[in-house]
Amino acid sequence: MDLQKSALKIAVKVKLLGVLKGLAKTGEVDLEIDKGEITLKELILVLSNKFGEEFRNRIFQGDKISPDLLVNYENKVFPARLNENLMIKENTTITIFSFVHGG
Repeated sequence: MDLQKSALKIAVKVKLLGVLKGLAKTGEVDLEIDKGEITLKELILVLSNKFGEEFRNRIFQGDKISPDLLVNYENKVFPARLNENLMIKENTTITIFSFVHGG
């Protein structure tokens, strides 16, 4: 076991808007993840595990990120599904929202 590698953690602030905020019952969460780097898809999976089945069913379609999820990261807005392998940097803020809302 590589102790140096296992000691690596990444801190990320995630903001949730719209329906995701309602499902999570919070608009913001600070995550500390026990690995030195994380992809966008892995981060969204962490959120789905944290906030439960209803949240998971809203942000995933099978094993793919829902096509209506958008991400604001480093002052750029883009579809989450097309950027699943994007590496999220330490101590950054990411906003996740859906452009499809009920009403």
